[in-house]
Amino acid sequence: MIAKTMPSSWLQALRNDKRRIFRAGRKAQDEADWMLSHIGAEHAAALEVAG
Repeated sequence: MIAKTMPSSWLQALRNDKRRIFRAGRKAQDEADWMLSHIGAEHAAALEVAG
């Protein structure tokens, strides 16, 4: 039941706020940057090579 309501709630949110997806992307990038800054340098290098 929740799966059916989630897409429509996101669609409605995007209709109501056109910049929401950009703010969500920015938050995701900030979180990724934070995680990379808190792992060891060798792990970061391995992630860069893999990605």
